[in-house]
Amino acid sequence: MPEVVPPRTVVSQPKPPSKTREVLTSATLILFTALVGIACVIALASTLTQTRMSTLVIDGVPLSIWKLDDIRSQWTDIRDAIDDLSTEITEAEKQRTTIVGNEAAANQNFNAANTTLIIKIDELLFRLRGVDKALADKVEPRKEKADDHGVSPAQQYAQLSALREEAPKDRADLNSLFDELKAAYKEYADARGVRLQAIASREAMIQRIKGPTGCRERQPDLS
Repeated sequence: MPEVVPPRTVVSQPKPPSKTREVLTSATLILFTALVGIACVIALASTLTQTRMSTLVIDGVPLSIWKLDDIRSQWTDIRDAIDDLSTEITEAEKQRTTIVGNEAAANQNFNAANTTLIIKIDELLFRLRGVDKALADKVEPRKEKADDHGVSPAQQYAQLSALREEAPKDRADLNSLFDELKAAYKEYADARGVRLQAIASREAMIQRIKGPTGCRERQPDLS
């Protein structure tokens, strides 16, 4: 009888994983491990930092991340306020320089006009005394110093203007001096108005700097 040969079973061998998959798997594991390590380091550092900061006390409150953030916010507000104040101070300094310069120029023009007015008054009084001494003596003497008894050049001009109708009309030299005195007083009055305006601007600037509760500076002599 012939021998029966059993059928042969063929077992297929599994395919080895591809090189690309191995690289991706290894990279993923390495990246995940690195992230976990970094997170652990950050957590440990935060814990140690918080533990050390808790030993510090500011305003009776232990120092913490939230306290530091609050301090940062306050410092930011203070820095912004300082920047705003610096800008305002710079602008105020520019205005002060302009106002002081205007006042200096106004004082110079006023002093020149005041000197011219005094010269014209003295010329007219000198000429008037030679014509009518009694009429000239009606004009009060001028106050040269603050503690002197007398009147200001503006008051002398007012007295002379009132006496013009009593002065001799046939004297052309007197009429000419009266006209020159009138022109000199007009320049004096204009210069005095500009000076008063400059002083008022300076006083207003001082009051803005002092604020509503600031004490008022002694008012200057505006005469």
